[in-house]
Amino acid sequence: MGYSIIQTEDSGFVFTGFTLSNNGDVSGNHGASDIWVVKTSQTGVIEWQKCLGGSNQDEGYSIIATTDSGYLVTGFSSSTNGDVAGNNGVQDVWINKLDITGNIEWNRCYGGSMSDVGLSAMLTGNGYRILSSTSSFDGDVSGFHDFIDLWIKEISLTGDILNSNYIGGSYLEDAHNIIPVSTWGFLITGNTQSTDSYMFNNHGLSDIFIAFFKIPSISGVIFHDLNENGLKDTGEPGIAGHMVKMEPGPVYTYSNNQGIYYFHSDTGNRVITYVQQGYWHSTVTPSYSIYVDSTLHQVDTCHFGIIASAGILDVAVSIIGSPVVAGFTTNYFLNYQNHGTITTGGTIQLDYDPLLTYNSSSMPPLSQSGNSLVFEYDTLAPGVQRNILITFDVPVSAGDTLVSTAVINPLSGDVNTINNFDSLQQIIVSGFDPNDKLVEPAGYEQWGFIEHGERLTYTVRFQNTGTWTTYNVIIRDTIDASLDLGTLQIESYSHHATWQLNYGRELVFTFDSIMLPHSSANEPASHGFIRYSVSPLSPLADYTEVHNTAYIYFDFNLPVETNTTVNTFVTNIPVAAESQNIIPSDFLVFPNPAVNFINFGLNNERGRVNIYDNTGRCVESISVDNLGEGVNISHLNKGYYQVRIETETSVFRTGFVK
Repeated sequence: MGYSIIQTEDSGFVFTGFTLSNNGDVSGNHGASDIWVVKTSQTGVIEWQKCLGGSNQDEGYSIIATTDSGYLVTGFSSSTNGDVAGNNGVQDVWINKLDITGNIEWNRCYGGSMSDVGLSAMLTGNGYRILSSTSSFDGDVSGFHDFIDLWIKEISLTGDILNSNYIGGSYLEDAHNIIPVSTWGFLITGNTQSTDSYMFNNHGLSDIFIAFFKIPSISGVIFHDLNENGLKDTGEPGIAGHMVKMEPGPVYTYSNNQGIYYFHSDTGNRVITYVQQGYWHSTVTPSYSIYVDSTLHQVDTCHFGIIASAGILDVAVSIIGSPVVAGFTTNYFLNYQNHGTITTGGTIQLDYDPLLTYNSSSMPPLSQSGNSLVFEYDTLAPGVQRNILITFDVPVSAGDTLVSTAVINPLSGDVNTINNFDSLQQIIVSGFDPNDKLVEPAGYEQWGFIEHGERLTYTVRFQNTGTWTTYNVIIRDTIDASLDLGTLQIESYSHHATWQLNYGRELVFTFDSIMLPHSSANEPASHGFIRYSVSPLSPLADYTEVHNTAYIYFDFNLPVETNTTVNTFVTNIPVAAESQNIIPSDFLVFPNPAVNFINFGLNNERGRVNIYDNTGRCVESISVDNLGEGVNISHLNKGYYQVRIETETSVFRTGFVK
C-alpha cells in the first residue's frame, strides 16, 4: 500500500508505503510488513526498490527529498531486529535517512513504552521537523496530555532530537500532514475528538482541524529615539540597515526598511545586542537576555532606540543587471539607498549603453534624452533602500560589450561621493544560466588573481523559470574562512528580505512571500538578486584562494547550485595575467563611455594613472596631484581601455569605453 510520493530531480518518482509481499516487484522483505521505498522513471519503470524493517510490522507514511539529493522516510516500527535497533516500546516513530539510491545512511527510533507513529516530515534550516502521534509518557516523550496526542519534534541532520512540542486535549488527536507555509511557520492538518486544551469549538464526535504554528523567533524594532527617553513613542520611525547580534553563536541580522529585525531561534537562553555603527548610538540598554522556551515561543519586544550624533548626507546608487541575451529583453535593477542620518531626496541619472533600447521602468522617468534616463526620488529615510526595475531590448549582436553608468544626486554636501556613482559592464551572450553568482573584481585569468586587501562584492542572481508563482525564496551562502566577517556589508536586494549570518559562517537570505512570477507569465518580474561585500583577512599568504558557491531554494524544491567563484590573493599580479586580461571592477570611472575626460571620484588623492589599450600596451602613464580633477583622454583613439590607479594606500582597476 502506498502513502506518499514525490517527484525526483531526474523527473522520475519515488514513493513509500508498506508491503506484505516478497515476490513480484518486491524483494528483501524482513517479515510481516516492511516499509517499501520504490524509485521509478518518469514513465513508471522501477529503477530500484528497498524493503526496510524487521520481523514485525513496519510502515512508511511520508517521504521527502533532502538537500543532499537523498530521502527521509517517516513511519513506525514494531520490530527490534533487521534494520531496526533501539525500539522503546510497543511501536516507535522510525526515521530512515536514505542516499540517492535508497541505501540507509542512518535510522533512529523515537518514542516511549506505548505507541508512537511518525506521520509526516518537512525540512528546516538545521534538520527536519517530524509530525507524529504518541500515547507514551516516558522515554523520549514528555508533556503528554491524555489518550493520544500529536508530537512535533525537531531533529538534526543526523537524527538528534533538538526540541519537542505536544498538541492535544483529553481525547484522541491524529494528524496526517505537516508543511512549511512560510519561512516563519508551518501548518498541520488532522482530526480531533477533544474539546479542551489546544482543541476547542469541536462540532461533534471527530472534527478535522488545521493549525498554523510560528516557529521560535526573536524580533524588535530599531527606532529613531527623537526625545532620547529610551521608549518608542508615537511618531518615532523605524531605522533600516542596522545590525543586531544574537548569542550564543554569534548570529547577525539587519533591520529592514521599517526598522524591524528578526531572528529564528532555537530554544534556550539568548542575548540580543545592538551593534553600534556609523554615526548612531543607542539610547537604551544595549542588550536583552531572553529565554526561548519549547512551546513555539515568539519574543517581539526587544526594541532599541538610537540617535544620530550628527546630520550626515550620504546616498549611494548601484546597478545590478540580469544576463543580456541577444535578441531578448534584459532587466536592470537601479538600487539606491541612504547611508546617512537625514531623510533626503534628489535625482538619479542612468546613462545606458546606446546598443540597448529602453522599454519600460517601474518608476516613470522624470525625463528622457537620447540614452539618458533621469528619475526623481524623495523622502528617502536613513537606512532605507529602494529599487527601480528597468527593462531594455537587447540587440541580436552577441559578443558586443555594453557599458552603462549611474549617478545619484545630491553630490553637494555628500560625505562620500564615491558611492554616488556606479557602472555596469556586460557582454551580450547567446545563452545563459539565470541562477548564478558574480564576484567583483573578477580578477585575472581563471584563478582570479587580485592583490591583498581588495574587497570582494558578491551578487547572486535568481529567476523563476518554473511553471507557477514562487512563494518563498531562500539563498544559503557560506562565506570563505579567509574573509573577515567583521567587514560584511549587505548592500542591496531586489525584494523585501530578511537575513541572518549563522554560526558556521552561513549567510542566509529569506524572501518570505516574495510571490515571484514565473518567466512565461512576467519575464521582467521573474528576476531577483542579493548583493553583499566583504574584505579579506589580513595577513593572508600569497596565492590564498577564496571560493564561493550559493544555493537557491524555490519553495519546497531542491536547491539550485550556482557556479563557484574563485579569487586568488597575491602581492603582485603575475605579469602574464596582467597583460592578457581586462577585468570588470567595482571601482568607478565616469563618464563611461567618455569623450575628452575621465574622472575617478578620488578627491584630494594623489596617484599614478596607467591606461592600457586592448592589446595590453600602456598608452598613457601620468602622475596626478588630484585624482578628483580627472584625466584628459581626448587624444586617445576610440576603443576599450583598462585603467590601473596606484595611490599611496591602494590599487584600483577599472575600464572605460571611448
